[in-house]
Amino acid sequence: MALVRTVPRWALVGALTLVGQPAAAPPPLCGGPADGRLRPSADLYCLELVPRPDVSTISGTLELGRASSPFDVAVTPDGSQRYDATIVIAGLPPASSLGAYQGYVAWIAPPSLAPMVNMGPVTNGRKHLGPIELDKFLVFVSAEASPAVAERTGRLVLRGMSPSIRMQQHSMLIMGR
Repeated sequence: MALVRTVPRWALVGALTLVGQPAAAPPPLCGGPADGRLRPSADLYCLELVPRPDVSTISGTLELGRASSPFDVAVTPDGSQRYDATIVIAGLPPASSLGAYQGYVAWIAPPSLAPMVNMGPVTNGRKHLGPIELDKFLVFVSAEASPAVAERTGRLVLRGMSPSIRMQQHSMLIMGR
């Protein structure tokens, strides 16, 4: 004889109601109020983006959130760290004020700078970029003729580097163009 267990009707209705709800946006990781709780060092997951000297009014931060995983740490099959990235930018002027550009694009690249991956268009404000699956990487924001460009050719305005790249030579981040 099979053992049948009944579930209270209220539990079933509650579970079905929660399944259809969209996930709430995660709270900002960087620049939040100090609430006195012990937290990890922000410089490990809040990357300050540095502007070019000629556009010094621009500021930005890349937040390295936890990528979803059934384990404590999300990694790729080859062991590279996986992050869920969100960028926060302020002070971007209209792209057309910098030249023949239509908008701004965020890029992620390994230290070798190839391949440089287009993470999508960005504007002032907060934008979820999605997964980054590199241990060491550089972040760039450039003005581009189109947000759909496959290769970075436009003018760089912001740059940054992952925490794991800090021990490398800093001259590699000298801006061009």
